[in-house]
Amino acid sequence: MSMFDRSQSVVIHGGTFTAQQISTVGPTQSLSEAFKILQSKVAPGAFHNSGERFDPPKCHPRTRRAVIERIMNWILGKESMNSLIMWLNGAAGAGKSAIAQTIAELCYEAGILLASFFFSKSDPHRNHAMSLFPTLAYQIACAIPEARVHLERVIDHDPLIFTRSLEAQMVALIVEPLRPLIAAGYFTDPATSMRLIILDGLDEVVEHRMQGKILEVLSNVLLRHRIPLIILVASRPEQQISFSFDSKLISPLTDRLRLDDKFRPDDDIRLFLDDSFSEIKATHPRKSFIPESWPSVEVMDTLVCKSSGQFVYASTVAIFVASIRHRPTDRLEIVLGLRPVHRDLPFAELDALYIHILSVLEDLQRTLLVIGAVLLGTPCTTSEIEHLLDLDAGDAELLLADLASLVSLEGDETKTIRILHASFEDFIFDSSRSGMFSIDEQAMRTQLACLCLRHLNIRKYGPLDEDWDNKYGFMIYDIRYHLMGKPTAELVDHLSQLSWEVLLDDIRLHQGQFPDNASSNSRLVCAWPVIPIFISAIKSYDLEESVYLSLQTRLYDSVMKAELDILQGDASKVCTSKIQPSLTFLLCLCCEIIHRRFHSNVMQLAGWNSAALIFGFLSPFIDFHIMTLHGVSSLREFLHNASRSGRYYLDAEKYADASSSCLNYLGSHRLAVFINLHHTRRNVTARCTSPYKTRQLMKYVEGRRVWKEYKLSGTNNFASYLKLRDRFPKLAGRLIKKSQYSSATKLGLIFLPKALRLSAKSDALIAFSRGEKSFSQRALEFPALVKKCREALAAYLARVEGVDNESYQSR
Repeated sequence: MSMFDRSQSVVIHGGTFTAQQISTVGPTQSLSEAFKILQSKVAPGAFHNSGERFDPPKCHPRTRRAVIERIMNWILGKESMNSLIMWLNGAAGAGKSAIAQTIAELCYEAGILLASFFFSKSDPHRNHAMSLFPTLAYQIACAIPEARVHLERVIDHDPLIFTRSLEAQMVALIVEPLRPLIAAGYFTDPATSMRLIILDGLDEVVEHRMQGKILEVLSNVLLRHRIPLIILVASRPEQQISFSFDSKLISPLTDRLRLDDKFRPDDDIRLFLDDSFSEIKATHPRKSFIPESWPSVEVMDTLVCKSSGQFVYASTVAIFVASIRHRPTDRLEIVLGLRPVHRDLPFAELDALYIHILSVLEDLQRTLLVIGAVLLGTPCTTSEIEHLLDLDAGDAELLLADLASLVSLEGDETKTIRILHASFEDFIFDSSRSGMFSIDEQAMRTQLACLCLRHLNIRKYGPLDEDWDNKYGFMIYDIRYHLMGKPTAELVDHLSQLSWEVLLDDIRLHQGQFPDNASSNSRLVCAWPVIPIFISAIKSYDLEESVYLSLQTRLYDSVMKAELDILQGDASKVCTSKIQPSLTFLLCLCCEIIHRRFHSNVMQLAGWNSAALIFGFLSPFIDFHIMTLHGVSSLREFLHNASRSGRYYLDAEKYADASSSCLNYLGSHRLAVFINLHHTRRNVTARCTSPYKTRQLMKYVEGRRVWKEYKLSGTNNFASYLKLRDRFPKLAGRLIKKSQYSSATKLGLIFLPKALRLSAKSDALIAFSRGEKSFSQRALEFPALVKKCREALAAYLARVEGVDNESYQSR
């Protein structure tokens, strides 16, 4: 522009002129440009109320109340103010984002939300850290106009502030604009001031190193500049994030809130599913085709169980079933696997979550091997897995480090591996869902079976090693599941080398040296159930008959004979003095009875001392062969085959001996004495020495429910038994004995008709059948069973002597 533009009647008389340009841009224009620069750096989809996050997840009404209350108390200053950061963490799909969204909406309505940022790995504007602080600063400027003026001046002074380090950005864009407000006391009242910042999905930041860097910057600035802000961080407990929160800098500032079972998530999930299905039944276009009782209680239980406390599964099911283009009943059957999937995949969203988590694994094959061993076996520790898979110490923990949102390591010293999602098993074993991350279940079982057998054959560690139980116990226990895999030549070769006799000897030697490892909690006592499973497995392997018979002899018959020899030799040590021991009777019982209350019943009936239940081999032997149909059928098949069982073959003579022993017990009147509380020795003495006190006590006892339950025959109510034991300890002991007698009597009455059908002619049985002996009063407490026994005796007598059944039964 010319110096003299728009000038009129100008006369110049010499002189020197200097052109001086003065800016005419006002302050409003300058600050507006700064704000435009800020806007260009913002990720608008990160706001809690952004239109890009259409229908964001939030808590279903009446759910998550305890969690929300706990967070709101922290925000409003009702709890300790030492924690400037709260870390809301939990497994994948636990509902962290829904809770963060709900908290954001509540605090926004209350006017105490300062800013929020919801990360997302799929959004290029929200999966990194560079847009974090500009976005927070923009929201602060909108929420507090006074801060906007200071913020614009900062940007106007340094337009390239957005290229600086994260810490420099937070100080310049957040701390500096808030300083005047802090000095003026703007944030004094935690209940009314806007001081909450919410960061959700920190684990969604693509660059893992930056996840920890964000936390480091936040804590550094909060400590160094002492700004009165609080930050709610919601994320999965990924390795980098957990490590940062455990650091000396951040840990003292942090209050941790883990979404685990203490908040009873199953109750909230059941409520959510119930409301979702009720809404479907009320509003779905095809509601007329939905039964009133849909879904059943069993289906609801299955869905809650599959959710494993994680809302993502329940939410996925509800959305899939609610499709208005399909019948809800059909869609639910697809979810349950009762109907084939055609086009729509019910768990596409859940599968994408699992694939994203697995995609970061560095050593995929070894990690899948660890996962397969955990899923296909019983709960085990990292050291046990490392021993089984021949890994170095600490390898299991390293391999699972990136799966913290799916797998937890529980315990300080011995870390037990637990899969957090029940639905993850369905995903990982279904190749159509998991693709390259899938596990072939049958091949994995075979591989694990070979590993177990190889370790058991080599026996690198001896039974005198105190840790021998932990090294081999879970292998012995879990191999029953692994034998269901595909048969291979390697597997059969390992089976042919296995010696159960040596292994059982090692178990006894170890438990004798370390009695604490002989408890019922030890997995070594569960060796017996595995042996018949071996036989069942090799039957399905379609082997040559010679190979099968060789394995059967090696894995079952020889072991059974050796153990029966031990029982026969120890009979004199474990029998009672009044009833003669009968191994034959015990074996007959094992062949014919499946009874879960085995210890006191079978052992009492057979005349074996209860000490044998705790020490030696008898307990696991009896436990298995009476508790399971598999055990009964295996033992019966062995003992009823003379070529396999040899001298332990159960012929008709031995069944007659067993029947006779059973009748001797059922006819023993010594066991028929009833118990009366008034007539115990203690009460007789007390009535003589303290009559008044005794009468008062008896009035009290007779007025209690415990008296009615125990007046004559006792009860199984354990709480009442404890009350009685405290006041009448000797009587309580007698009641336990009486309960054992009664249960054993009932068991004998069940066993007798079965045994009589297989019994040969016996003088003792004939004598009882002819009425020379009678059933005890204790046996007569079970009239229906006694009637069946009388009918069986009549049939037996008719078979061996030709006596008419009706003439016997009429006696």
